[in-house]
Amino acid sequence: DACDDNDVPSLYWLNTPINGNESWRKQNEGFTHGQWNFPNGGFALVPHTGGGAADFHSFSGNGLPGTLDLFLNCTNFSKLNLSFWYFKNQNGFDKFEVYLSRNGGFSYDDTLITLRNSVAGQYGPVWINHILQNVPVNNSGTCIIRFKDFGDIFGTNDTGLDDVSIS
Repeated sequence: DACDDNDVPSLYWLNTPINGNESWRKQNEGFTHGQWNFPNGGFALVPHTGGGAADFHSFSGNGLPGTLDLFLNCTNFSKLNLSFWYFKNQNGFDKFEVYLSRNGGFSYDDTLITLRNSVAGQYGPVWINHILQNVPVNNSGTCIIRFKDFGDIFGTNDTGLDDVSIS
């Protein structure tokens, strides 16, 4: 629920870059705190649930990546389930990927999922739930789940991420 109240990062989240058009922000704080340059064609991301969602400024990202990392201590777990809601308002040339590192970010050996848009051929606001089961974390105390958006050089609407859950 971090983005329900304010921007992340926190002890468990890292946003790279910290600000600028390639940064992740709470959906209504990008222009005030994130130093986003251009509006998104009047588009305003509406959270899936709660008071906020993570928003990547694809509209002005110009194909440049931005990452949102979740740090996990999985010492007592060989596998986990990851659930999240992903939003893309228009088909575009965005690419959104989720990676796993078991060694504190020195390498990301597994690409867990690659998404191009919410529903191929469908326009309009669509939140889609993605559930990744039995993700092998191998009892690592230094796991990182990396959410990475590459932006869109053709200026479609922003990417949203909400209700991230680990079990």
